[in-house]
Amino acid sequence: MYSDIAFSLGAIYGLLLIHELGHLAAARAVGLRVHRLTLGVGPQLFGFHGPAGLYCTIALLPIGSACVLGDSGAVPRRSANQTSAATSIGKRAIIYAAGPVCNLGLAAVLVLGASWTHDDFSLSWALQADAAAITLIAGTSLLIGLFNLLPIPPLDGGWLALLVLEACRGAPLDSSSAARLQRVGSGLIAGASVLLIGSFALRYWHLL
Repeated sequence: MYSDIAFSLGAIYGLLLIHELGHLAAARAVGLRVHRLTLGVGPQLFGFHGPAGLYCTIALLPIGSACVLGDSGAVPRRSANQTSAATSIGKRAIIYAAGPVCNLGLAAVLVLGASWTHDDFSLSWALQADAAAITLIAGTSLLIGLFNLLPIPPLDGGWLALLVLEACRGAPLDSSSAARLQRVGSGLIAGASVLLIGSFALRYWHLL
């Protein structure tokens, strides 16, 4: 059981890393520097300096992540700022969408790869013991990608929704209104996360 928990946590951190690497690659592709990448929320477990001045940190709870840009903006989930308003709407949209796209793409690659390798990726095959790892990783990656597309700040979908609003209005939402929306969204996400963690904790407690 403990090995299953360790594998699940490792898979989630890995999928969060893939998500943030999508943001990082997109930001650099449009000419923005990324100086911090954080996986998880809560107390920091450890941090290290990566290439090109990037500082990476791992936090205790694998329920969020952030990629902070060098212009003091951010590609946030658990971060207070948006990307710089000086960056075009199109470029900001690419940065925000890149993370969920990477997760959805990974899920698709795993499913297609399994289908090609085993000539079948039916529900009955996915439930077999030898398919558990592929099913877990593909399903979790799919959920992370879809969850982050919800139109709720500070999720990526929330910032994309605000970009659509900015394009329609011809001006960004004022900072105070954006901050209020983010506080409300963060509260909703925090509440959902507590319920999710609580349900898993109760489940594993009964298995002990």
